[in-house]
Amino acid sequence: MHVPRTGCTTCCSLLVLGLVYPSVVANGAVDARGIRLVRSAADLPRHAYPFDRSVSAVFREPRAMAQLAGRVQADIQTDLERYALTDSATLLTWRTRLVNAALVRGDQAAALVEIEKLRKLKHLPATQQAAGFPLGAILRAERSGAAHEPAMLRARVRRTLNADLDGMSWEVVRDHIMEQTASLSTVNVEHATARTLAECDRMLPLNNQELPDFIVAELLDLWVTIHHILPYRDEVMRIVAERAERAGTPAPGFAGRGVTLDPSHGSPVIVAIWDSGLDLGAFPERVWRNPREQANGIDDDHNGFIDDLHGIAHGLYGQPEPDLLTSLEPLVESRAEVERRFQGYSDLLRFRNTADAAHVRKLLDSLDPDGLDAFFGELQCFADHSHGTAIASVAAEGNPFIRLLPVRADYHMRPFWPTREAAEAHAAAQTATVAYFRQARVRVVNMSWSESLALTESYVPHSTGAATTAERCRIAQEYMAIINQSLHDAIKNAPEILFITSAGNLACDVTFDGLIPGAYDLPNLVAVGAVDDARRPWYKTCYGEKVKLYAPGVDVPGRLPGGRGYASSGTSIACPGVTNLAAKLLAIDPKLTPVQLIDLMVTNGEPLTDWSGGRVIHPQRTVEALRRAATLSGP
Repeated sequence: MHVPRTGCTTCCSLLVLGLVYPSVVANGAVDARGIRLVRSAADLPRHAYPFDRSVSAVFREPRAMAQLAGRVQADIQTDLERYALTDSATLLTWRTRLVNAALVRGDQAAALVEIEKLRKLKHLPATQQAAGFPLGAILRAERSGAAHEPAMLRARVRRTLNADLDGMSWEVVRDHIMEQTASLSTVNVEHATARTLAECDRMLPLNNQELPDFIVAELLDLWVTIHHILPYRDEVMRIVAERAERAGTPAPGFAGRGVTLDPSHGSPVIVAIWDSGLDLGAFPERVWRNPREQANGIDDDHNGFIDDLHGIAHGLYGQPEPDLLTSLEPLVESRAEVERRFQGYSDLLRFRNTADAAHVRKLLDSLDPDGLDAFFGELQCFADHSHGTAIASVAAEGNPFIRLLPVRADYHMRPFWPTREAAEAHAAAQTATVAYFRQARVRVVNMSWSESLALTESYVPHSTGAATTAERCRIAQEYMAIINQSLHDAIKNAPEILFITSAGNLACDVTFDGLIPGAYDLPNLVAVGAVDDARRPWYKTCYGEKVKLYAPGVDVPGRLPGGRGYASSGTSIACPGVTNLAAKLLAIDPKLTPVQLIDLMVTNGEPLTDWSGGRVIHPQRTVEALRRAATLSGP
């Protein structure tokens, strides 16, 4: 469970309507029975729910919440009947909403039935095993006996929680369960709820007094968390902490696979890090230098960028900017304090009993809603500032021949009020960036990011230019088409460059959800998923036929700007593991093409554990295979 950012509902005196807009899903074909075929996320139905009263008032009215939940439930059940849907991630989302809707309506039996259906869905191993935890255990404990004396009930909850965990493989679900559970302790729910409801109240008049289904779903999730999970937060935290302590830290699973190149044998390789910028000082002698540019305030090489000695940068709306590292200017606290909070919050999510974690725990307990906003806002600011440097530190490890070319793009901070002009500016910046790569003779580009229609849709409800859900969906599709076409064409027209992108952290099929650029079918692009130390897919990794390669993505060591070590998880940090290997292969044999590089890494990779599709990179085996081939071919 998580505490959502936004949510909405209606008052008990208002008729709540679930509105489906067929025009939004016009691309889905219909069979002879009238069943609509779903080939991609764009074919899915969208619903909207109108209101005539504040969200804050509705959230505290049980009858209104039950009425809303009933309408959501009816919409999803109708969708399951009318749409031929096989995508497991979407089914997981819909079934989870049915669990929450049943509980808001007071039907625990129906919720337990839906939880069992969740567990039968074929999905990522951790997600499948952990489905419904801890909620299912709590509901069974509440229904297992007539006595509801608090101490006895809590004892039953502890037993059912342990029983559920005993039925799982801890090494499979560890990261999923720990992060999910830790989230219960890292947010002051009372303050977060007040913030969520206030944001929904603000949004409602901007959106024709209606809000889309994904926001309503977050509200139901929040209600269930407050009423069914948080009363047993201490029990859940204790059981999971004990389990984590007994299991200890897993042994590294990738020992002996790394490669460090001999600095006396190899060729320089220019690798672009298309991200949030770099701390150039963290990579002495490994940063690219533009030989045609001087620091004189003039565009010496006439490429449209002034003083681009080491790379280029684009701002939030695609405008050229001079700074190669995302600014920390918005910070109010000192950098040292924010860096401590950044580490401490990560430690909390990993159940690490550190001084930084204790510091953050105490701080979170003391903050009011405005303070929480400032806390998480500064963490996000520091994450944006640090992301590119952490990525580059993994890409450059063990390669004295790499020359890092940073391109700063504020992709993490997509405009909160999207417009066509912003989309066009963003598209133009993408085209200019790839042209810059070609001019600089870049061989590999690391893109630890992705775009999606769902993300764009989540921003559009804040816009005052769209009156209905159908219109907002149309606008999101229009904006994404602009960005999508420009990036696709730019990559296609640079066949000599290998583009390596993260698959994404949405636990979905890259192709079905149309993630950009991971879903592109281009010979010079590969999407990268994340695995744990046992080569199992990380519980949030995206997957699918376009995800040909996986790399370590759990607690991967890297560096923050300034040099401090920091371990992170996700496909963002898995992606530069593949970039690292590709750059080393090019340092050994600069004649390799993108197609040959991908083939080498796939052919010499290892199969995933408990998952089919894709290969986990094996750097040592791949480098040895290249060197053997060079020996056999002769001088």
